Amino acid sequence: MSETRDEATPIWRDWLAAATKPGVGALIALTIIGGVLRFIRLSHPPLLYDEAATYLRITGSLREMFDTLRDDGFPPLHYLVYWMMSRVIRMTPVMMRLIPAICGTALIPAMYFLARQMTSRRVATLAAALTCFSAWMLVY
Repeated sequence: MSETRDEATPIWRDWLAAATKPGVGALIALTIIGGVLRFIRLSHPPLLYDEAATYLRITGSLREMFDTLRDDGFPPLHYLVYWMMSRVIRMTPVMMRLIPAICGTALIPAMYFLARQMTSRRVATLAAALTCFSAWMLVY
């Protein structure tokens, strides 16, 4: 006999059951907290040296950017994304920090699922918490 969901059962109960499994509810909470911590003050401090150097590399044409990257020895993908963004939006400190904030928030569940492949839920949740609250991960 196959298990089917009763049509009278609201769909939110399925989501609630999945979210209350050990580790998953904590992961959702950690991801939300980590997102808030990363997005709360994107405009402060003013651009750091690395961000200013990235801004200088992406302000010219695509050819100029590739020439600079080749001379400096940097891989182009990161700069290509910023160069394309600079053609659509004005590159302010908030916009310069948007991609790292999104990636840093997505890193929290990624670390959980990576650790979950090798360890228990408790250790994977600890790895997600360390990623969420690590000062290094918040700044860089």
